[in-house]
Amino acid sequence: MNWLAILYDDRCGVCSRLRRWLERQGTFMPLKFVPLHSPDLDVRFPGVRDFGPEEKLVVVADDGSLWKGDAAWITLLWALKKGRELSVRLASPAMRPLARRVVTAVSNNRLRLSRWLRLAPETTGVTDECTDGTCAVRPPPLPGTAP
Repeated sequence: MNWLAILYDDRCGVCSRLRRWLERQGTFMPLKFVPLHSPDLDVRFPGVRDFGPEEKLVVVADDGSLWKGDAAWITLLWALKKGRELSVRLASPAMRPLARRVVTAVSNNRLRLSRWLRLAPETTGVTDECTDGTCAVRPPPLPGTAP
Protein backbone atom coordinates (compact mmCIF):
# COMPACT_ATOMS: atom_id res chain seq x y z
CA MET A 1 0.00 0.00 0.00
CA ASN A 2 1.51 3.31 -1.14
CA TRP A 3 -1.28 5.86 -0.59
CA LEU A 4 -4.80 6.25 0.74
CA ALA A 5 -7.67 8.15 -0.88
CA ILE A 6 -10.02 9.71 1.66
CA LEU A 7 -13.53 10.22 0.26
CA TYR A 8 -15.01 13.01 2.35
CA ASP A 9 -18.20 15.08 2.26
CA ASP A 10 -17.13 18.49 0.95
CA ARG A 11 -20.60 19.87 1.81
CA CYS A 12 -20.01 19.16 5.51
CA GLY A 13 -18.18 21.72 7.66
CA VAL A 14 -16.87 19.15 10.16
CA CYS A 15 -15.59 16.98 7.29
CA SER A 16 -13.93 19.92 5.53
CA ARG A 17 -12.27 21.08 8.77
CA LEU A 18 -11.06 17.55 9.46
CA ARG A 19 -9.58 17.34 5.95
CA ARG A 20 -7.61 20.54 6.53
CA TRP A 21 -6.36 19.23 9.89
CA LEU A 22 -5.33 15.91 8.36
CA GLU A 23 -3.35 17.70 5.65
CA ARG A 24 -1.14 19.20 8.37
CA GLN A 25 -0.39 15.88 10.07
CA GLY A 26 2.69 13.75 9.54
CA THR A 27 1.84 10.54 7.72
CA PHE A 28 3.48 7.23 6.85
CA MET A 29 2.03 7.47 3.32
CA PRO A 30 0.43 10.15 1.17
CA LEU A 31 -3.23 10.90 1.78
CA LYS A 32 -5.28 11.98 -1.23
CA PHE A 33 -8.48 13.81 -0.35
CA VAL A 34 -11.32 13.27 -2.79
CA PRO A 35 -14.50 15.35 -2.40
CA LEU A 36 -17.59 13.18 -2.38
CA HIS A 37 -19.28 15.57 -4.80
CA SER A 38 -16.40 15.50 -7.28
CA PRO A 39 -17.76 15.08 -10.81
CA ASP A 40 -15.17 12.40 -11.58
CA LEU A 41 -15.63 10.33 -8.39
CA ASP A 42 -17.36 7.47 -10.23
CA VAL A 43 -14.68 7.43 -12.91
CA ARG A 44 -11.79 7.40 -10.44
CA PHE A 45 -13.41 4.89 -8.07
CA PRO A 46 -15.96 2.79 -10.01
CA GLY A 47 -18.57 1.19 -7.77
CA VAL A 48 -17.57 3.16 -4.66
CA ARG A 49 -21.08 4.56 -4.23
CA ASP A 50 -22.23 1.02 -3.41
CA PHE A 51 -20.37 1.43 -0.10
CA GLY A 52 -22.40 4.48 1.01
CA PRO A 53 -19.76 7.23 1.10
CA GLU A 54 -22.50 9.82 1.63
CA GLU A 55 -23.31 8.14 4.97
CA LYS A 56 -19.90 7.12 6.35
CA LEU A 57 -16.27 7.85 5.65
CA VAL A 58 -14.74 5.66 2.92
CA VAL A 59 -10.99 5.12 2.49
CA VAL A 60 -9.54 3.45 -0.61
CA ALA A 61 -5.93 2.29 -0.98
CA ASP A 62 -3.95 2.24 -4.20
CA ASP A 63 -4.04 -1.58 -4.10
CA GLY A 64 -7.86 -1.55 -4.22
CA SER A 65 -8.47 -2.20 -0.52
CA LEU A 66 -11.50 -0.33 0.80
CA TRP A 67 -12.71 0.49 4.33
CA LYS A 68 -15.84 2.30 5.50
CA GLY A 69 -17.14 3.65 8.78
CA ASP A 70 -15.10 2.75 11.86
CA ALA A 71 -12.71 0.62 9.79
CA ALA A 72 -12.01 3.65 7.58
CA TRP A 73 -11.31 5.84 10.61
CA ILE A 74 -9.01 3.22 12.13
CA THR A 75 -7.16 2.88 8.81
CA LEU A 76 -6.84 6.64 8.53
CA LEU A 77 -5.45 6.89 12.06
CA TRP A 78 -3.03 4.04 11.22
CA ALA A 79 -1.61 6.19 8.39
CA LEU A 80 -0.88 9.10 10.75
CA LYS A 81 2.45 9.20 12.56
CA LYS A 82 0.74 10.33 15.75
CA GLY A 83 -2.27 8.07 15.26
CA ARG A 84 -0.90 4.59 14.70
CA GLU A 85 -0.84 3.58 18.36
CA LEU A 86 -4.42 4.79 18.84
CA SER A 87 -5.53 2.91 15.72
CA VAL A 88 -4.15 -0.34 17.12
CA ARG A 89 -6.03 0.23 20.39
CA LEU A 90 -9.30 1.10 18.65
CA ALA A 91 -9.00 -2.01 16.44
CA SER A 92 -8.80 -4.30 19.47
CA PRO A 93 -11.87 -6.40 20.30
CA ALA A 94 -12.33 -4.52 23.56
CA MET A 95 -12.38 -1.03 21.96
CA ARG A 96 -13.90 -1.71 18.54
CA PRO A 97 -17.54 -1.50 19.70
CA LEU A 98 -16.86 1.90 21.26
CA ALA A 99 -15.10 3.10 18.09
CA ARG A 100 -18.07 1.95 16.03
CA ARG A 101 -20.58 3.77 18.26
CA VAL A 102 -18.59 7.03 18.26
CA VAL A 103 -18.03 6.96 14.49
CA THR A 104 -21.70 6.21 13.84
CA ALA A 105 -22.86 9.02 16.14
CA VAL A 106 -20.53 11.57 14.53
CA SER A 107 -21.33 10.40 10.99
CA ASN A 108 -25.08 10.55 11.58
CA ASN A 109 -24.86 14.04 13.10
CA ARG A 110 -22.02 15.66 11.13
CA LEU A 111 -24.23 18.25 9.44
CA ARG A 112 -25.90 19.23 12.72
CA LEU A 113 -22.47 19.45 14.37
CA SER A 114 -21.26 21.63 11.48
CA ARG A 115 -24.15 24.06 11.97
CA TRP A 116 -23.79 24.05 15.76
CA LEU A 117 -20.02 24.70 15.55
CA ARG A 118 -20.54 27.12 12.64
CA LEU A 119 -18.05 25.26 10.44
CA ALA A 120 -18.42 26.17 6.79
CA PRO A 121 -18.17 23.45 4.15
CA GLU A 122 -15.87 23.72 1.15
CA THR A 123 -18.81 23.63 -1.25
CA THR A 124 -22.48 24.26 -0.75
CA GLY A 125 -23.92 22.81 -3.93
CA VAL A 126 -24.86 26.31 -5.09
CA THR A 127 -22.94 28.82 -7.19
CA ASP A 128 -23.60 32.39 -8.27
CA GLU A 129 -23.52 31.27 -11.90
CA CYS A 130 -26.73 29.25 -12.07
CA THR A 131 -28.07 30.65 -15.32
CA ASP A 132 -30.09 27.62 -16.41
CA GLY A 133 -31.32 26.45 -13.01
CA THR A 134 -28.67 23.75 -12.70
CA CYS A 135 -25.51 24.36 -10.75
CA ALA A 136 -22.19 22.58 -10.77
CA VAL A 137 -19.66 23.02 -8.03
CA ARG A 138 -16.14 22.10 -9.04
CA PRO A 139 -14.04 20.87 -6.11
CA PRO A 140 -10.45 21.97 -5.75
CA PRO A 141 -8.02 19.77 -7.74
CA LEU A 142 -6.10 17.06 -5.94
CA PRO A 143 -2.53 18.01 -5.04
CA GLY A 144 -0.22 17.29 -7.95
CA THR A 145 -2.98 17.36 -10.58
CA ALA A 146 -3.84 20.04 -13.09
CA PRO A 147 -7.07 22.00 -12.47
